[in-house]
Amino acid sequence: MRTYENFAKVYDELMDDVPYGTWADFLEQRLAEYGIRGGLMLDLACGTGKMTTLMREKGFDMIGVDASVDMLQIAR
Repeated sequence: MRTYENFAKVYDELMDDVPYGTWADFLEQRLAEYGIRGGLMLDLACGTGKMTTLMREKGFDMIGVDASVDMLQIAR
């Protein structure tokens, strides 16, 4: 998907004020309510992998998928 070719380079700067850590904490808490405290998780439209990394740090085995090769290269 060439649309994100140039955008991928500045994506993290533009998204710098997004509270990914808060979102990751919220998701971890909601999953824990259902007894899920790890395991395999798919991050669909993972972008540059910010949330993927945070959830990995919380003990999940992560798979990041994105339509943009450029975003995935940054995530990798």
